[in-house]
Amino acid sequence: MVIGIIAGLHGITDEELNELALAVAAELSRRQAENLAAPEPGAEPPAATSQAEATAWTTEYGRVWHNSRQCRHLRHVRQLIEHAEPPGNLRMCKTCAQTVA
Repeated sequence: MVIGIIAGLHGITDEELNELALAVAAELSRRQAENLAAPEPGAEPPAATSQAEATAWTTEYGRVWHNSRQCRHLRHVRQLIEHAEPPGNLRMCKTCAQTVA
């Protein structure tokens, strides 16, 4: 399918290509805004505990735990799991460990 699309672009002008790129960018922005505004299907509501009460944060399939929600490795994570205690089967994030020391 992609080869067919590329083959169809052979006679396209620069102006048409720019117009197409703008339309694609606008559609991607619209979809991204839609996804950010709508909660994920099956997502749990935010926990009632405050950030100060949680002592550890993990992602669903993470291999480390974090002691701060503001850790740079969690910037783009949408769904986090709060833990009252650090999970014993995971090690601490190296970045978080440097801020503790």
